[in-house]
Amino acid sequence: MKKVAVLGPILARWKDHVYLMKPFDKLSNQKLKFKAIDPLIFCYGCDSLKQAKNNFLGWLKLNKNEYDIFMGFALGGTLIQTVFDEGILDDKKVILFSSPSIADERLKSKISKILDYLDKADLTSALIAKEKIAANLDDYVINYKLSKMEKIEAIERMQLGFNLILQANLSVLEKVPKNTKVYIGEKSQLATPNNVKLPTDKQVIVPNASMRLFQDNLDFMLNELDKTIKEWCCE
Repeated sequence: MKKVAVLGPILARWKDHVYLMKPFDKLSNQKLKFKAIDPLIFCYGCDSLKQAKNNFLGWLKLNKNEYDIFMGFALGGTLIQTVFDEGILDDKKVILFSSPSIADERLKSKISKILDYLDKADLTSALIAKEKIAANLDDYVINYKLSKMEKIEAIERMQLGFNLILQANLSVLEKVPKNTKVYIGEKSQLATPNNVKLPTDKQVIVPNASMRLFQDNLDFMLNELDKTIKEWCCE
């Protein structure tokens, strides 16, 4: 049984990670045990991405040997990239989904729109803007209600995560674990080949996909993951 640590994206409600994990149930390789990890647990109290990196690095030193594969979505994947230069994941398998290395001008522009709404405590508009940008939607309707406390927490979570993403500046990734792949949506507005700085031979462009890779091209992603994990596990 291979154990997989999955660092999620910025979710307004962490409990929604159950939907993020559902596609993994459809992998043909069922000898995988997944553990979802909220990336913001490494970010609370941090003013900089470097502080979050140090928190994540400390956690890895204690826990990395529990896992064979590390996966990261968006912020989770960016956080994983911050520790590459430490060499701590050199003996692990790494798979990243829609995870920018740097905050280029296009990314900053998109995220700033979301943060503007959050700064005004307009969570509804922030969530709609986030979904429209991430999933390339013309419109989006929120189909759940949040309590007052949930709204406060959601705003804090999104402000923290997006402000840290804006600090991403991993323009030179000199050390990348041998067994690494990063998946980028062909039509993604946030993570693009321009701001993902991993070597091109480790990049896979997902046809017709926004940032929501599994949502937009599930069969492609499942086939890719099955093939990649099979290759790695047979080395």
